[in-house]
Amino acid sequence: MARTGEAVRRVFDVSDDARLLMSPDRRIVLVNQACERMFGRSRDQLVGSPARILTPVRLAADYARVYDALVATDGSGSVAVNLWGLDSAGREFPVRVVSKLVQLSGSAAVLSVAVVDRSAGEGPSQQLRDFLESAHDGNVIVDALGRIVMANARAEEIFDYSEAELVGERVEMLMPPAAAAGHAALREQFTGDARSHVMALGTTVVARRKDGTTFRARVMLSSLGAGDEVLVSASVRDLTEIEHLRGESDRLKDQFLATVSHELRTPLTSILGSAEMLAEEIERIEDDVLRRRLERHSASITRGARRQMTLVEDLLTLTSIDRGAVGISGHLADLLVVVENSVHTYLPRAAAAGIELRSDASSLPVLVRADEGWLGRAVDCLVSNAVKFTPPGGAVHVAAGEEDGVAWLEVSDTGPGIEVDESERIFHRLFRGRAAAAAEKPGAGVGLAIARSVVESCGGALVVVADPAGARLRITLPAASAREPSEG
Repeated sequence: MARTGEAVRRVFDVSDDARLLMSPDRRIVLVNQACERMFGRSRDQLVGSPARILTPVRLAADYARVYDALVATDGSGSVAVNLWGLDSAGREFPVRVVSKLVQLSGSAAVLSVAVVDRSAGEGPSQQLRDFLESAHDGNVIVDALGRIVMANARAEEIFDYSEAELVGERVEMLMPPAAAAGHAALREQFTGDARSHVMALGTTVVARRKDGTTFRARVMLSSLGAGDEVLVSASVRDLTEIEHLRGESDRLKDQFLATVSHELRTPLTSILGSAEMLAEEIERIEDDVLRRRLERHSASITRGARRQMTLVEDLLTLTSIDRGAVGISGHLADLLVVVENSVHTYLPRAAAAGIELRSDASSLPVLVRADEGWLGRAVDCLVSNAVKFTPPGGAVHVAAGEEDGVAWLEVSDTGPGIEVDESERIFHRLFRGRAAAAAEKPGAGVGLAIARSVVESCGGALVVVADPAGARLRITLPAASAREPSEG
């Protein structure tokens, strides 16, 4: 391993390109011979020094801002920018810098930088092109006027244009007409202030191929410089394949769950039936010691089978929801009845665990367009979870009402609560939060997914409400007037 590391270092050192590595605090940690020659400084003078000694003082703030943006990226692509260098004699010269964030072991990272002297010739250098071609994402370089000056092979593949077709054209040709109309003003504003910027962080932008078709993409922009010297690097990632694979993964997962659930239901039904028959036979045993011992074993079999049957029923419920079985047409439900039924169902379990389970609802009916059975299933999931995670001596509160034409139902508890970063993930199928894992609570992580799917199928919403006392989940549904017809 040591020999391999030394060999890599030698290759780095004898490279024709000026190269250096920078630490997160902007200090130079390694340079090669070409870098020493370009800046007229020895390795001893450079290593350990702040990188600002290689740049003009007048641009230090701009360069620091870009460096911070580069370090904050996910490191999946390279970024090319035009800068100015400063040699040991104080001479400023134009350079093109290609940077890439390299993640090391653990959380450590360094910024790998290749520097090309632009004063040596006009146009994109071969070194820069080689660097860009190694990037996984498409990369399009645009000048201050919005004209494309370079595109790598991946960009050609994504947009179905050759580089010759792109160079010299406005970058708006890669956008739908509706988006291109207002892009020029945004581009001028962007290039007027050197910085790095991520488009579509959490959302997506729409790009356009040569044949006119559009696709969703994530774009990272980086620019630096002023006036005619500014260049913008657009790193483009086509999300089409990612979204297709995600959809296919979800489809296969749902198909697998449905198949496994159906296959398990029959044998579990047989096990439960046999366990009940066994329990009846055990009751006839006259030997008290033997009977009690066998009753414990029989009860254990029954509990395990019922737990697995509940899981199977939950998975089949998700399959039914995916098929659109949760309809609201022709159904009218009273939230107060749903609350009363759910509290009545879980009251014995709560009492046995030393938990206070109470309801608080208005005296007037709260009507919604929903199937009472399905809606009850959703509320049962919320109440069951609240009882499961509330410690002995705690309380679970179920409340419902109507306000300004909106029906609402809340289930709150005094348990460990829900972490902010899990407030959406808990509704994902098969997700189990840190609290569930730490407490080793049984469950497959499908109850809340069922609840949200049912509520959304009824035109409502299910969200987590911040509460320092514990967990609080709130259902909202459009209220239905008692005078409305039950059909339509």
